[in-house]
Amino acid sequence: MNLPSVYNFFSRQNEEKVEKQNLTYQIFKDIDYTKLKYKTSFYRSDFRGSKFENITFYQNNFNIADFINNIFFNVEFNKVDFGEAEIKNCVFNKCYFKENDYISLPFTNSSFIKCDFVNEVFHVTMKECTFKECTFKNCIFDQCSTDSIEFDDCIIIKCELSTMHAENYKLINCTFRDTYLGINFLGTYLIKGTDFNLLSFKYRGDIVPISNSDFFAHYTYDMFNHFRYYEYLNLLIISDAKCVLEEEFARVLKNFDSIDNKNLRIYTIKSIFEMLEFYFGSDSLSISTICSILTVFEQYKNNFYDDEKLSIECGIFRIESFIAASNIPINYLIKCDPLKVASAEFTFDTDDIEEAKAKVEKLMAIVNQNFTNNYYHLPYTIVSIKKGSVIITITSSLLLILLAAKVAKSVCHTICKMQVEIATSKKLLNTIENTKTHNTMFNVLKNYNNYEEIFEKDNLDLTNLTKYIIQLIK
Repeated sequence: MNLPSVYNFFSRQNEEKVEKQNLTYQIFKDIDYTKLKYKTSFYRSDFRGSKFENITFYQNNFNIADFINNIFFNVEFNKVDFGEAEIKNCVFNKCYFKENDYISLPFTNSSFIKCDFVNEVFHVTMKECTFKECTFKNCIFDQCSTDSIEFDDCIIIKCELSTMHAENYKLINCTFRDTYLGINFLGTYLIKGTDFNLLSFKYRGDIVPISNSDFFAHYTYDMFNHFRYYEYLNLLIISDAKCVLEEEFARVLKNFDSIDNKNLRIYTIKSIFEMLEFYFGSDSLSISTICSILTVFEQYKNNFYDDEKLSIECGIFRIESFIAASNIPINYLIKCDPLKVASAEFTFDTDDIEEAKAKVEKLMAIVNQNFTNNYYHLPYTIVSIKKGSVIITITSSLLLILLAAKVAKSVCHTICKMQVEIATSKKLLNTIENTKTHNTMFNVLKNYNNYEEIFEKDNLDLTNLTKYIIQLIK
């Protein structure tokens, strides 16, 4: 059944004024105001839910207009007066902005994809917006307030961003040239794939010698002395500081009571775990370092209030889930420190202990023979066996555990549609003597018998099975 469309085509493009109008759920398409007699004023009109495609706006008036839940595709805004309009939950794709006027314009939760901004002077508030493959040239952000902005694969040339509030930025694979940022909130910038040494900063109008190692070290440790712990840890990471990160995390947690603002305490904890998620899989933090940091949190979490402890446990769980579920490249896993220890729990649908042990041995042989043989041999140790449906727990190198979980997850999800879960067992951890053992518990290979039977039907021997698993996880 074809339901009638809620959209109507806009047909008043050659009028001087279309002000204070309900223009919701309209389609604006193939209009070029540079070629029309009137540069229509849309003062105080409501564009909620409307779609715009192949439009050139020129000298139009959008002051106090509402753009909410809109989609813009191939739209040009040239010398447009946005005034105090509102832009919220909008998507701009392949749009062009040049020399427009903004007065306290709020941008909220909007996305810009492959857009260009040229000669713009922004007077805006902006929160939770993303810019993907965008270009900024000769733009000034003058006394703006921005928070939680992500720039991904953007090029920013000859822009001034140092005179605004700019907090909680993510800079991913970006290029900056002749552009200045403010140093006040540098510690809240998560930076990946962007050359930190090429960034330029100002403080109260003066250029800051960020390349001066003594200055930056002093600035970084000021963050610690001012109890801005999240920013302190992030600065250590983005500057590739010569320190042992696990020890610095421990130092922060030891001194956490220096923060007497309860809201700030919770915010700091959540921000630290979001930071770990952001850097996961990058060159900034190895998996072994992240797992060591999680162990530090495990050691100190009981020193926190209940709600803070819950935030820590949730953060640990998210990172562990991220490790187990992510499609981690084999080459990245191989960088793991072989001395870092982890544990894994295997559950089998059988009561035959010897059969279950043989299956564990087969899986570990596959991983060792085909992924780590050129680097080092990784032994494993069985630390507990539970009867019933046999549950075998092993400890080994973090690398071997992660690879085994990766192999098992790929086979289960792709072949048997089984679920790989994470389980945490405090009782089990007490049986492991090595205090460095991390409590990531991979509960894998559910219903292993069914998994085995599927491969037996295809007459796959161990060699062919190994080749198939390798093909699955590439």
